[in-house]
Amino acid sequence: MPEYNPVSETVDPPWPAIAADRQKCPVAHIVQPDEEYFQITRYDLITEVLRDHQTFSNVHGVTVAKEDYSEEEQVLAFADPPRHTKQRRLLVSAFSPARIDATAPRIQEVADDYIDQLPKEGGTFELISVIGAALPVQIICEMLGVPMQDRDQFRRWSELMEQAASLPDRSVIQADMDAFNAYLASLVNERQALLAAGGEQPTDLISAIVAAEVDGDRFTQTECVAMIRLLLSAGNTTTTTLIGNLVKAIEDSPTEKAKLLSDLKGLSMNAVDEGMRFDGPIHGLFRTALRDTEVGGVQIPKGCRVLNLYGAGSHDPAVFENPDEFIVDRNFVGLPSHLGFGLGIHHCLGSNLARMEAQVAIETLYRRLPNLRLAEGFVPQQFPGAIFRTYGFLQMQYDGPVRPRESN
Repeated sequence: MPEYNPVSETVDPPWPAIAADRQKCPVAHIVQPDEEYFQITRYDLITEVLRDHQTFSNVHGVTVAKEDYSEEEQVLAFADPPRHTKQRRLLVSAFSPARIDATAPRIQEVADDYIDQLPKEGGTFELISVIGAALPVQIICEMLGVPMQDRDQFRRWSELMEQAASLPDRSVIQADMDAFNAYLASLVNERQALLAAGGEQPTDLISAIVAAEVDGDRFTQTECVAMIRLLLSAGNTTTTTLIGNLVKAIEDSPTEKAKLLSDLKGLSMNAVDEGMRFDGPIHGLFRTALRDTEVGGVQIPKGCRVLNLYGAGSHDPAVFENPDEFIVDRNFVGLPSHLGFGLGIHHCLGSNLARMEAQVAIETLYRRLPNLRLAEGFVPQQFPGAIFRTYGFLQMQYDGPVRPRESN
């Protein structure tokens, strides 16, 4: 048995235990009461699995709960080619670098709006609720076209999706999930009625999904709901966690923090990428073997699942020098990609948006809040969960006066 099993335990930081497992059993066989699976901790073996979508499938779910999704529910991260290929082709332009660059001023405006609500002369605040969650949910809801009055509820539902990722039995939250799906269906119905009436279409992402034609066919209501649900979760909770984990890493590394603050604009994006490598929001995702195969010399039976620990791969010393250190100016040129956004055909569609939001959040926080730091006496607690690594609550402190917005 491995020393580290994120499905059943929380270890913070997990990197020493992961290093021991990588050394002695990079493909570890884990037997749980209701399922057995194989946990992979070596970079080259994880990337081998992620690139082989003909052998390792997503359609039985990538989170803890193994489920048999109907064909209509198989969307994006829960789909294999050719369905996945068609769906991704529809959405890739919405998250292109050019589109995200055009969104940057709005992201900055929203971030400044939240900072403006803090006490002008300094004090304490909870990072996740003030900006870590508020900023991403505001932006993804604007992109989707969710009514302003419903955005707080959307945030609660997306947080529920994050919790569901680590639950082997989701029956305890089924009523909430049903309400979420019903609400999304109502939004889809509104857009479908507009489309049928032939009127002018809104330019939001929900309308684009409803109106899209792929090989002459449109997505069904179930497909639309599943796609929007996944986009909301991916566009909110993962970026929320990225911002929180990155601030935690910065605050735990005084030398690196000083380096960042000495060149905030020059190093902020590199800090985001290092944060994704060092402690990214997605700790790992499952795949299911479609045939008898082997990984690293270990036999994987057909139907068995493998847990690819992205966090372990991004801490593999065979790929990254001093992997267990947060290095704000790490040189990524010439290095293989870290696994914070996945790899291959399922590489995170919204990675450009997540990076931009995190960069804006970090620059705005540390530029406008003098001597920003973890609140005195506050000890962050890692939330349990096999899929997401999140602290969920970070009490921060700063001195006044709050600095003004930057002029455009």
